[in-house]
Amino acid sequence: MISKRIFRHVIATLCFAVSATCVAEVAEPDMATPASAIWQVQRLPFTYRSNDVYYSCDGLRDKITAILRAVGARKGVDVDMHCRPGAFMNGASTVITLSSPIEATLENVTAATTYSSEAQLAARVKGLQLPTANDIERFDAEWRKVTLHRTRGLRLDGGDCELLHGLATQIFPHLSVRLIKKGFGCRNGTISTVRPKMEVVALMPSPVVPLAFAPSTEH
Repeated sequence: MISKRIFRHVIATLCFAVSATCVAEVAEPDMATPASAIWQVQRLPFTYRSNDVYYSCDGLRDKITAILRAVGARKGVDVDMHCRPGAFMNGASTVITLSSPIEATLENVTAATTYSSEAQLAARVKGLQLPTANDIERFDAEWRKVTLHRTRGLRLDGGDCELLHGLATQIFPHLSVRLIKKGFGCRNGTISTVRPKMEVVALMPSPVVPLAFAPSTEH
């Protein structure tokens, strides 16, 4: 039996391979219903390759971080990339450590609070108490459409095409991110002048309502 995560990864990969404009064949989540969520910490390998587009070391790291933050990753994304400061590169093998929202289902909470013997030993050495299913942090979240090419601060252009493609096929399937549509003008051996377009649905923490604007509980 194919797991849901593997199925979404296969669909996303096929979606990119078949056409320049694609709608993912996965059901959209209920956008109107708030969800209870927890933070999931993951270490994910990521490889970037391009024939023509070069990033500075810091530029590539910052662009990866900004894109992942735009789809719900918590502040503190770490992109482990070995390169010389100021160097330019058209390829890199990295490991990305990030914390991102997932729905607080019984399966997800159990997985998040089941620790390896190494993690338990490290916690004891540091005097830390690992959270249990009862006290793990939960927060309100919502499924939100994110139009990446219109997201303020990302400043995506034609040179980001292969990077965005790589993140969408290698990293997004491991997150609570579902591809809705995309439009790319990048082709191997050419530098596109067309800004890549991508829309996703991502699980995001719900905005905090200031107390002064919160609904009254008095009757």
